[in-house]
Amino acid sequence: MPATPRAPLGLVALLSIALGYVENAVATEITGFAVELIGERRPAVRSNEALFDPKGLRMRT
Repeated sequence: MPATPRAPLGLVALLSIALGYVENAVATEITGFAVELIGERRPAVRSNEALFDPKGLRMRT
């Protein structure tokens, strides 16, 4: 029996998301960070906002 394609469950992120800690001395900076993904350093941006919508408000507007 052939496999049936499935729709993705949930939202799709078009960017990589990483979680990390920064020292207090640079905690107010937004840019100038880097993360290492699979052995390659990539530029990173710190976000002040939640990266998801826990109350589902965006879908209701």
